[in-house]
Amino acid sequence: AAAATRIAEVLREQLAGILCCDPWDIDTTAAFNVLGVDSMVGAEFIAVVNRSFGLRERSVLLYEHPNLAAMAAYIATRSGAAAQAVQEAQVAQAAHTAHTARTAQDFAPAPRTPEPAYRPAAGVVTALAAVSTVPAVSAVPAVAGPGPAARPLPAGDLDVLLDAIRDDRLTVDEALVLLGRRG
Repeated sequence: AAAATRIAEVLREQLAGILCCDPWDIDTTAAFNVLGVDSMVGAEFIAVVNRSFGLRERSVLLYEHPNLAAMAAYIATRSGAAAQAVQEAQVAQAAHTAHTARTAQDFAPAPRTPEPAYRPAAGVVTALAAVSTVPAVSAVPAVAGPGPAARPLPAGDLDVLLDAIRDDRLTVDEALVLLGRRG
């Protein structure tokens, strides 16, 4: 029982490393799916367990032994020298943690800086105000159909509006409001 408890602590630390949480946040009697272990995380966890304890288990082990305590008891019975396995696992875990820390430091992303506040260009605001106040010139006769008849925008104003949307100076919703003001 003492060996299973020590193995459970090693398993808890290994799983916490994969889940990026504190080991003490993990309840050893909680089901793996409750802890957030899905198929991908489970496969990674079983690979770490196999490497640490010298086993050759498959991911189905998570379903046969649905929590850390049950898995630790199983590992204790599988390995004849449970105490030696725990020591080897702890050494392997420490080496893996050191390697992971070095790798993470080498590939750490640059710190993010906040993006500047959005300020529309003055020319766009003036052009968009003109779009909302210019009377429409109908070059095409109105056709009766379902819904209200819409008047087309002059070609230059529509281009200004679309350019403002493409350049992220205006959202589609803002453009719809401006178009709605035309009537």
